[in-house]
Amino acid sequence: MLVHLRDIFVSCILIFDFLVRIINLCCTMKCTHEKINILSEKSYCPDCGALVENKWYICRCACCGVKRKAVLLFGNVVPEEKFCTNCGSKEFIVEEVKEINFIDINFATLKKEEVKQPLTVNFAPIQTWITVNCVQNGRLLFGACK
Repeated sequence: MLVHLRDIFVSCILIFDFLVRIINLCCTMKCTHEKINILSEKSYCPDCGALVENKWYICRCACCGVKRKAVLLFGNVVPEEKFCTNCGSKEFIVEEVKEINFIDINFATLKKEEVKQPLTVNFAPIQTWITVNCVQNGRLLFGACK
């Protein structure tokens, strides 16, 4: 009886955590960068102006190395099925693919990550000069001219 109550309590905590994450995702209303070309490595989003880098990921079984279909879950890359269809293992490895090819496209998932650009301040040389128009008796007058 005590074991069942503990399992129910853990399940309630997981469901509550899941609902809190859903509410946080809905309330933040971040840009999804849908208009960015998936074939480009980096580009600026036309909706929000952020520099976005396209990264492709593939999941592999940690035991046998078979490719598994990858999906994004709360920003993390995870396999679509819980267990490997080849060996039954639950463990997996996530690999980043530099360039996607037509074979890996069925297994890969795309993650669009905003690139944090460092703030750069350009210090350009500044030239200043003063032209003096007030001259009396061959002497330069500083201040108010009369």
